[in-house]
Amino acid sequence: MAATDETSAVVFRYSPRRWLVTMGVILLCAVPVVVVLSALQDKRWWETVLFYGPLAVVSAVMTRWSRKRQLRLPLRLTDTALEVATPDGGTLAIDYSNIARVRMHGWVEPRLTVEPVDPQLVRPPLKANHWFGRGRNKPYDVIVPLDRVTPGRATLRRELDQRISVGMTTPRPSSPR
Repeated sequence: MAATDETSAVVFRYSPRRWLVTMGVILLCAVPVVVVLSALQDKRWWETVLFYGPLAVVSAVMTRWSRKRQLRLPLRLTDTALEVATPDGGTLAIDYSNIARVRMHGWVEPRLTVEPVDPQLVRPPLKANHWFGRGRNKPYDVIVPLDRVTPGRATLRRELDQRISVGMTTPRPSSPR
């Protein structure tokens, strides 16, 4: 991403430390599953790992391969625009005045969806259905995966709320009347 002299720019990056913590938690959660499967199938624990392990590795590799095509971090918030690094090494910049809606959604695979008011005012101009995303999205939505982002999604939400006058639309539990 191009460097500027703006002092209030906030950069959000992929965190290897958060990835290690996530992998540690997954492994800790896998231990009871292996124990239960071993007991139910009347096998030793290493036989269960040898049987199900390759399936887990193949699914992890396929997930990683499919997500390489997505728009990646770093995500940068400057005084005037939201900037995202594109897969080809460029920068996509959307002025805050050109943002119709911003949503942060997903728990297992969190992502930020930005809907521009006018796709032609985005630098470079957006083409319909250009960015990869899951679910039903509008043709000009920009989807940024936020898994293992640092400094964190709460910080990103707070910074976006401060910079965008519309604010973020997030699902909130409805209160009983």
